[in-house]
Amino acid sequence: MKSVLHIQRLDELAATVSLPQLLDSYLLHLRTVIAAAATNLPPLAPPPAVVAGHALSAVVCACGLGERVASGRWEMVHEALAHGATIAQVCAASGLEPDEIRVGLSSWADAQHRMGCFTTREFDAVLALVSPPVGGDQQ
Repeated sequence: MKSVLHIQRLDELAATVSLPQLLDSYLLHLRTVIAAAATNLPPLAPPPAVVAGHALSAVVCACGLGERVASGRWEMVHEALAHGATIAQVCAASGLEPDEIRVGLSSWADAQHRMGCFTTREFDAVLALVSPPVGGDQQ
């Protein structure tokens, strides 16, 4: 059986926790809180402190999931553009404006380059994906 996270503070969430473990933990805590609400009659209802603990753990897991998914957004924007999607299509998919796509992807690529994940050539290739063509704006 997978290990379930029983933590109640976001700063206790280790970066090494896998995405599947985070999702499994979130769903378990969520089901537990929902089940407690459905059986809110003694003697079936768990003690309020137990329900509160599960609810807090669910909050931590949800916040952790949100952060992890959001951080992967720019990698997927890069993949979409590198494989032929337009900035307009990325805007429609993300709800972001073209300038937000350009700034976000450029910042992500810069961080990848500084961490040694991208060579200068790879970094330049990403920037080329979001650079407006000469004489016009890329949409």
